[in-house]
Amino acid sequence: MLSLFNSFRGKKVVTWTTLLTGFAKHGLVDEARSLFESMPERSVVSWNAMVSGYVQNGDLKRAGEVFDEIPERNIASWNSMITGYCRCGMMREAREVFDQMEERNYLSWMVMISGYVETSEYREAWGLFLMMLRCGMRPDQAIFVVALSAVTGVKAH
Repeated sequence: MLSLFNSFRGKKVVTWTTLLTGFAKHGLVDEARSLFESMPERSVVSWNAMVSGYVQNGDLKRAGEVFDEIPERNIASWNSMITGYCRCGMMREAREVFDQMEERNYLSWMVMISGYVETSEYREAWGLFLMMLRCGMRPDQAIFVVALSAVTGVKAH
């Protein structure tokens, strides 16, 4: 497939990024990285695709290395790292990244609160939910259910 890709002329950054995303989603992160390294230009989406690829394949060390190299991070960059740390139960690291964010969206809050609930850190989950409310974010049904799990967990422990 790569030889076919290489035969195309005038490939745009979106074409490169689509292919590397496909490699990463199918566990071919070494191939994705090789393609990424050979890209003539990269967008933030390309960088994020590499971070997400490493996160999806459980390689947080490499995800963090790529994240640290991103010239201009966007909210998806930050959320990818938070998601990776939460999936691995590394809540301290996830919180460090979360606290560094200048801007957070619904996903940022949901991933963090869910991560705390999944690691039985119910007080932290509830505290973050209250912080979210103080920041003006309104919970939807899904995050409200997660927050209720935190309250239930606090009462049980």
